Amino acid sequence: MFNAKPKSAVEKLWACLKDLFHPDIAKEHRHLAFTFFSCLVQGQYEKLGIMRSHFFRLIKTHDVAEDVAPRFELLQSLTENGKDIKYFEEEVGPFLMQWMPAITGVGKTQQFLAVWVNVIKFNAAYVDEEVIKELVQNTCFLCCWSNSQPVVLTCLQVLDTVVCYTNLPSQSITTFIIALYNAQPSRNSLGPFSPVYHVSYPSRHLLPNTMSIYSEGLCSTSIWHSGGPRG
Repeated sequence: MFNAKPKSAVEKLWACLKDLFHPDIAKEHRHLAFTFFSCLVQGQYEKLGIMRSHFFRLIKTHDVAEDVAPRFELLQSLTENGKDIKYFEEEVGPFLMQWMPAITGVGKTQQFLAVWVNVIKFNAAYVDEEVIKELVQNTCFLCCWSNSQPVVLTCLQVLDTVVCYTNLPSQSITTFIIALYNAQPSRNSLGPFSPVYHVSYPSRHLLPNTMSIYSEGLCSTSIWHSGGPRG
């Protein structure tokens, strides 16, 4: 008979503290628990092993509206800001898309988009075409509606990363071009040495009046049922 493998320190701490995430626990205590595990994940990153899947399951299933921000911070720690998705490769893309409206509602839009940049750049093989199509659609919507220049710039980085590391779905090309067209004022105001100038910009090849019609059509249509993101 084989002896059971001794539990790691991370496993022991998880077993002792996981009840702190119960919705009946005070919000302050839940948030403190999220902060603790975010720090623990960073400090013990190389030793997490299969515990990575447990932490991701917590992030994915802990559906408490007050805890969106600390859940996201734990995700940032667990994935190195989107670079490492080991043990939950197939789940992360659909989950991030499902989570996107909630994240924009707590003022984490730019950070969330930065995670997407790394997910695509380092894990493109695990992101399905349907997820890419939805990501492009929602990112383009943000380009049209956000009043935050940093958010718009990060949107353009997401779109640039999609073009560089995946196959842009043919159904998304029109939406993609419209978003770039609508982002042009921000682009021009930043000067020729802005990183935005490195983003693919196919809209310059289209007639301005045609692009105006397309952009009005996109920006008058609500893509999210939540009433639109907050930059």
